[in-house]
Amino acid sequence: MTRLLELLLKYLEVLYLDPKYRITDSTTSDSPTENASLRVTGDIASWQVINDRGQMFVAVAPSRLDTADSIAETSCKALIALEEAKATELFGPP
Repeated sequence: MTRLLELLLKYLEVLYLDPKYRITDSTTSDSPTENASLRVTGDIASWQVINDRGQMFVAVAPSRLDTADSIAETSCKALIALEEAKATELFGPP
């Protein structure tokens, strides 16, 4: 779980700091560094960060089901906004 939280804070801190997103589920094995997962859920998207025997994975899925076009458009806009916020944080404003 420690490595997952480090990953969340280092690369996905936008999700951690944004009050629209919250940690909704977590699982772990007995080892503090292997086999754990963490789910961060918002109004539009649900993010699952997984540590499977030292390999990190990120899965993203819609949180709610509206019409397919509406979900795709809203999710894309939200992901682009998160990407731009992280890029601005790392490299400064455009």
